[in-house]
Amino acid sequence: MKSLEELLAIKEKAQAQIAARDADGQDGIRVVVGMATCGIAAGARPVLKAITDEIAKRNVMHVSVTQTGCIGMCYLEPIVDLYEGKTLLRRLVRVSDQDAEAIAEAYKTGDLSKVDAISIQSEDEEFLNKQTRIALRHCGLIDPNSLEDYMANDGYEGLKKVLTTMTPEQVIEEIKI
Repeated sequence: MKSLEELLAIKEKAQAQIAARDADGQDGIRVVVGMATCGIAAGARPVLKAITDEIAKRNVMHVSVTQTGCIGMCYLEPIVDLYEGKTLLRRLVRVSDQDAEAIAEAYKTGDLSKVDAISIQSEDEEFLNKQTRIALRHCGLIDPNSLEDYMANDGYEGLKKVLTTMTPEQVIEEIKI
C-alpha cells in the first residue's frame, strides 16, 4: 500500500466483506474458538479441529467455525463462543475435543441445552461482565489472523492520523506521553 487512498479502499473492501459475512451469519451461528496462547496451551487446537470436523460430518448448515484471540479468562480455557450475527448466544468453557459432537448436535437440532454442561457458570460470567474491555473490545468479533478484519475495525487509524494531521514534532510529543 502506497497511499492513504489505497488504505481507505482496502478498509472499505474489508468492511463490505465483514458485512456480507455478518449478513450471511444472521441465519446461522458462528462458533468462535479462543486461540490465544492460553487457549492453545489448554487444548484449543484439537477443539477447533474437532468442531470443524463434526460440523462438516453432520452437514450442519449456516454454521461457520472461526477463531479469535484472548477472551480474558485463561483459567476457563479452551473457551468457545457461540454467536448469531454479533450476538453472543452462549459461552462454553473448558471445552474438550470430545465436546465437539454435542456442539454440532446442538446446532443441527437447534437445541442449545445440549451444551449446558459446558456453559459458563454465572459467577464466572458476572466476573467477566464487570470488566471494561479496551484491548479486547473486538474479541470474538474479529479474526486475529485477518488483516482485513483489523482494517475493517479501524486498524491503522493511528497511522492515518500521523500521516495526515500531525507534524513530526507533534508525533514526538505524542510518543513521549
